[in-house]
Amino acid sequence: IAGYAGGGSRSSIITGCSNTGHIISRFTGSKAYIKINTAGITGRNDDASVVYYCSNSGTIEAFNSAAKANSATAEAGGITGSNEHLIINCYNTGTISSESISYANSGGIASTNYNVVANCYNLGNVKARGDASNSLNTVAGGIAGNSFQSSANEKALLFNCYNTGEVTSANSKSFTGGVAGKVYSNSVSAISKVRNCYISSIAEKGIGSDDNGQEENIEILTSQTMQSTDFPSKLNGNLAAFNDTTQNIKATLWSLVSSTNNGYPYLAMPEIKCETINPYSVKFSLDCKGPLSVDTYVKYGKLHDADTQTYPIRLGKPVIASLTPNTTYQYQLVMVSGDITVEQLPQTVTMPSVIVNISASDVKRRSATLKATLSGDLSKIKKVEFVLSSQKLQIGSDFPTPPLRYQATLTENIAIANLTDLVPNSGYSVNLYIETQDGNFTGGNFLFSTPSTGRVISE
Repeated sequence: IAGYAGGGSRSSIITGCSNTGHIISRFTGSKAYIKINTAGITGRNDDASVVYYCSNSGTIEAFNSAAKANSATAEAGGITGSNEHLIINCYNTGTISSESISYANSGGIASTNYNVVANCYNLGNVKARGDASNSLNTVAGGIAGNSFQSSANEKALLFNCYNTGEVTSANSKSFTGGVAGKVYSNSVSAISKVRNCYISSIAEKGIGSDDNGQEENIEILTSQTMQSTDFPSKLNGNLAAFNDTTQNIKATLWSLVSSTNNGYPYLAMPEIKCETINPYSVKFSLDCKGPLSVDTYVKYGKLHDADTQTYPIRLGKPVIASLTPNTTYQYQLVMVSGDITVEQLPQTVTMPSVIVNISASDVKRRSATLKATLSGDLSKIKKVEFVLSSQKLQIGSDFPTPPLRYQATLTENIAIANLTDLVPNSGYSVNLYIETQDGNFTGGNFLFSTPSTGRVISE
């Protein structure tokens, strides 16, 4: 998808992307100190970028045979080669492998993690092969090959992830782990952390090597346990402790259906869609990559209004909402599992106006007839008024304050009002005030002018 994401002051979000292709990076030249980062989504995720709900099912391979000893690095990851910011709600099912004459590093999600990998899983096999005689280590991990915190500004956190893939390396000086091959920090103040991560019993241990790292709740589970309904409940329960608000990206809830994802928990990540039916109604529906085993709701309300409504929403069962025309609403999907609630980022929809057009006829010095053509379900309309604000054309004219209001007669889809008490040689701005069963709104913005001698002047 991208060789390099972000960089410097530039930020980026890669979301909703997937790779199914076979990706190979190979260097066979004579240059020294060559590093290859190969991955399904982005080779490098820089310090201001987010990879959100992306996946890889393709085979990822990195080969480096740079001639100079200790200088050839090959890194391969399912989602990224090097993560320097945030990877969240992502997964890999492809085979990940790296091979080098010196240093090889493979990870199911990231080959090297410097910041945060959260709420991710790996089902693919992970392999690394380096030179057994080389002093540099070869590492392989189900989630990350390396998780390294070099400063207090970094987090080097692996949180709420699981791995069922086989992790192997072919180097006597290598480190392999079901979660990470190596977790380390370069100072006491900078501590790499692994929290609430789970691996299948195919792995011997969660961390291959721990150098000044911090581990909390790494569990080795049987396949039967990981395919039970208790496991996604455990994963969802952990999210209460995850409060990373980077760019307002939140962890999503886990689902489990035996016929999906080989029976293991998955990130269904439902998306809510909003379709405008008419000026009064929208249809909210769910789009999801798999069945849901969590409760889902749509929450909506007028933009910048604290009052909201919440209704259950299911796949194949849309919610029809009655809204006010010519008004902007905010809506979002809410997911609930037990005591854990996750809200997706809000979106907005602006309802169309029922006003097709406004016109003026029979305009005289002190009177006129206004007509408005309306659309939509007119049975919802309770009252229509023309509201006039005057614009001065001649010095010394008298102007009404507050604005003049004229109640209209509604016949079929036409609203008509006969205006009196107008000021000659004056301009008027006309808006339509409409009361409906679902709310009130104003729109239109039509202009017309009264003549000074009885001659019609109008727009």
